[in-house]
Amino acid sequence: VQIEQLKRAASDFTLSAPALSLVQNNRGLGVQLDAPVQIRARNGVEVRLAALGGPVLRMAGGAPEGAIQLSVTGQDIPNLNVDVTSWQAANGGLTAQLKANGQTDFDPLRGVALQTAGTLSLRNGITTYQVRDCASLQARQVQIGENNLDQLSARLCADGRPLFTARQG
Repeated sequence: VQIEQLKRAASDFTLSAPALSLVQNNRGLGVQLDAPVQIRARNGVEVRLAALGGPVLRMAGGAPEGAIQLSVTGQDIPNLNVDVTSWQAANGGLTAQLKANGQTDFDPLRGVALQTAGTLSLRNGITTYQVRDCASLQARQVQIGENNLDQLSARLCADGRPLFTARQG
């Protein structure tokens, strides 16, 4: 159901970018969002992009960088809030410092919530996510028949290694 909702959202939406500006100053060329960009789908899914204390994109010293706030909300999809406090594209890759939280329901889990902060890196076909401390995961209920589990919580820690790694291919 969640994938179908996202597919429907991508097929019929409106885009509003009321205050996007290009800025040139002594710190370089930048793209500023003076008001949030909103993408609204007919099925109720909404994506919102907003500035986070500066340009969302700045070209300074040849390496693009910036900061941005992203939220995704809607019925029957995971709701997500991400603050990318800084990102930089350099040396053939992208690195982003972020704080995120999300909530969703899917069988057999109900009331799933995740909070995390860390570094996302995409480089040479490898994507990694390194948590700053530990990620927090909760589930209101795990439905497993007559003996459901209620109020579960866990901390996801990686002891200095990436919590998540994906390789191309």
